[in-house]
Amino acid sequence: MTPEELPKMDPKNLQKYTPDPDLFGLPAQLKDPANYEYIQKTLIHALRSTCDHSDVGEWEKCFKCQQKVIDHKNTMIRLGFKSPLQYRKWKKIMNHIMSGKRDPVNKSLTS
Repeated sequence: MTPEELPKMDPKNLQKYTPDPDLFGLPAQLKDPANYEYIQKTLIHALRSTCDHSDVGEWEKCFKCQQKVIDHKNTMIRLGFKSPLQYRKWKKIMNHIMSGKRDPVNKSLTS
């Protein structure tokens, strides 16, 4: 398809870019891929416990484990996350960035 065959687009009708409201306003340290490993380790260490529960019910009743969950929540807030949803979206994007994989370019659009 040649450029002449492509339909003419009116810039006024193009859809405006709107940033994801959950990721809008992330602190600078969360946007830097160099901090990804540090942030992940910090959050994992906040949940680490010496308890060994075979049942979710036991885990739920364990004061020490529930205190770790609260510590994990406070660590997320201290790092700059506003919600668990924001953390999951951030992690998904950072995993994609850190994997080094690139989305393939559609060859029919470039030639």
